[in-house]
Amino acid sequence: MFESSVSGILHAISEERSLALFNSIAIEKNDSEHHIKKLEMSPKQYYSRIYVLVKAGLIKRQRGKYYTTSIGKVTHNLCTSLQYAVNNYWKLKAIDSFKASTNEISKDERLDIINALVGDDDKLKAILVDIF
Repeated sequence: MFESSVSGILHAISEERSLALFNSIAIEKNDSEHHIKKLEMSPKQYYSRIYVLVKAGLIKRQRGKYYTTSIGKVTHNLCTSLQYAVNNYWKLKAIDSFKASTNEISKDERLDIINALVGDDDKLKAILVDIF
């Protein structure tokens, strides 16, 4: 359960406050007291979440502070992309409705729709173009 596996990583960040702590460490790189105060956690809540994040291989301690590991950086990037997708749920839902009518809309028109709805997110565009 506590290893650098997909299920271990997902388990480590599956709870809202654990994900918030992970994101805070990935972005701010402050000390423990800062994260405890910012996220309004007790020390016990903080350290139990830190333990799970460390065991999953997402963060490590160095010189008294926690930092993301390489796999933690990749995971944070994926979480950021996932959050973007969640924030743009209705746009993606609209793209799905156009996808359902693929015989009626040309490929160029579908690409125009994706470009108009998704904007400048090239990674998300590449994923969506792939599924069409």
